Amino acid sequence: MYQPSGETPATVYAQFRASVSASPLVSSVSGFFDTAGISGTCPTWHIPGNVYWGLDGFSFDFFCSAGMLQLLALAGMLVLAVGAFSAFRIAIY
Repeated sequence: MYQPSGETPATVYAQFRASVSASPLVSSVSGFFDTAGISGTCPTWHIPGNVYWGLDGFSFDFFCSAGMLQLLALAGMLVLAVGAFSAFRIAIY
């Protein structure tokens, strides 16, 4: 009654992946999100001083500090957690 085929889940997945990779949609967007890595510099700027707040002025380079990078990583994790919670809540209701 039952005649098994010679296909395994791995071969079926490999055939599916090859056919999807060859589709025009996937081949047109390949390389769209490629980046060259972290190659920029930290954003810094300087406001020249005057008599009222000192002649040295202000140098804004706090984005390059380790504490700020940790704070931005924490903010990213919080956004991810809120998004996951919202997706879970939408899926349940």
